[in-house]
Amino acid sequence: MIKIDYTREELIVLCELAIIPEESWRHIDTSSGQKKIGNCWALLKAGCQFSVLTKDNKRKKGTVFSVTNERTIWVEIEMKGVVPFKQGPYANSIPQIELFYIPTLERLEAANGEDWARSC
Repeated sequence: MIKIDYTREELIVLCELAIIPEESWRHIDTSSGQKKIGNCWALLKAGCQFSVLTKDNKRKKGTVFSVTNERTIWVEIEMKGVVPFKQGPYANSIPQIELFYIPTLERLEAANGEDWARSC
């Protein structure tokens, strides 16, 4: 059975484990993946609202292929958007939603501290 009930704390730990040294990067997408993991970590630490995407809870916009599986946790994070030149209660009224992926613990363990993106 695929785990989907991740807590914020579990996702933060997985993000921290997913950061690997630059000398271990072996995949064309590793640098962008590492940046996305860092952004995901920061937004989760900041307390932004998140949801783990499942077959029953698909992405609000875009592709429906972003579904959590045994190797990858797909997370949608909603953050406050800022409306330029606005003040008061409507200054932060446009939410921004961004999609992130986090490797599962099993995937990280299989990579043994090496580039987990290589085993996509």
